[in-house]
Amino acid sequence: MACVLQKMSENVREKMTKLFNIAYFVAKEEGPFTMFPSLVDLHHKNGLDLGGTYKNDNACRTFVQAICQSMKDDLVEKLKNTHFFSVMSDSSVDRSVKDQEMVYLTYVEDGKPVNQFVDIVSLEHAHSQGILDAILVGLRNVGLTEQDLKSRMVGFGCDGASVMMGIHNGVAAKLKQMCPSIVPIWCVAHRLELSALGSITSVPLLAELKETLNGVSKHYSHSAKASRELHALGKVMGINVVKPGNIDGTRWLPHMSRALEGLVKLQSYPGSL
Repeated sequence: MACVLQKMSENVREKMTKLFNIAYFVAKEEGPFTMFPSLVDLHHKNGLDLGGTYKNDNACRTFVQAICQSMKDDLVEKLKNTHFFSVMSDSSVDRSVKDQEMVYLTYVEDGKPVNQFVDIVSLEHAHSQGILDAILVGLRNVGLTEQDLKSRMVGFGCDGASVMMGIHNGVAAKLKQMCPSIVPIWCVAHRLELSALGSITSVPLLAELKETLNGVSKHYSHSAKASRELHALGKVMGINVVKPGNIDGTRWLPHMSRALEGLVKLQSYPGSL
């Protein structure tokens, strides 16, 4: 694609660059490719003539694929010049409810650590060997061989699930058999979440607080009438009422923090107890 652009006239190259920028925007914003023609029309309305040859979703798909390949080529080149790297991995499920593994790399560039997304690989099996195979596929897609892992891989980060961190048969254990020098790291944020959740069971006051915040949140989120009356009350009092937030979710601590901030603000309202 780069060779083709170099052979174009300056005017055509400028138009193609703008079309690529629009396609990148669509992908970056996670929009459908069908947005592309409308965005081209918008640019035309603003006085920028981009022609009509590539004004379709298929062209957008082609542009995005070319951008992806270019970014992957850049990453491959950077990885060739890095001395050491670490791998991070996490599981996810797509819209078709199919298991997938997300693979990231961490390496040092210009003296600073860089976290780089590598690939999303569909799992054939969700056991440790299946996850390991998916990780290896993702790494091979950016030019990293098993020999690269043995000579340059220094760490592996993941959550604390037994399939990942199991001592004898987890993914980390299997990787350590391949690369004895790596340091497996249980995600600090995930471990903190589990520690915080576990502490609630031993502190009755925290358990009661969680139950209270959940009850307040459900009361206003499941009832349009209650939510409307809450905002009407705030309007009468001349204040901006904070709607109680949900404290359940994958990242429990931020949910709890926002709910408590709302509760503290509630206590500062005029006339509150």
